[in-house]
Amino acid sequence: MIYELCMTDRELSCEGHKESFCIGFFTERLKAEKTAQRYLKDTAGFKDYDIGFEITEKEVIGAADSDIIYMVYGWNVNESGDETDITESICFTSRCDAQRAMEDLKKRFRRREWCISRYTLNECLWQEGFVRA
Repeated sequence: MIYELCMTDRELSCEGHKESFCIGFFTERLKAEKTAQRYLKDTAGFKDYDIGFEITEKEVIGAADSDIIYMVYGWNVNESGDETDITESICFTSRCDAQRAMEDLKKRFRRREWCISRYTLNECLWQEGFVRA
């Protein structure tokens, strides 16, 4: 298992929509928790607004010693340009496995857009803070 850390702006979230920041994927839950606490304490935006966090266990298929994972995402876009109906796969350590999974998901779900994303474990994706305009 690996652990995905997402932080959510509670003030900008509502029923059916979360204004979230994916911070990264971690090999240990404790690393994800410490990272969340560091963002809430020291990072602009995250420390200034009503931000919560969620750590989600993710299944991984492939080599246990890999520090790279791939995930498949599919989504639609509404009339406002917002992503909706988001579908995501489990995690894979092989891009080829992710590609096969994407082909299977395309058969099961009607989504307008598809992608395979690559992540490095224990690396923060969101490097800086944010401000509201």
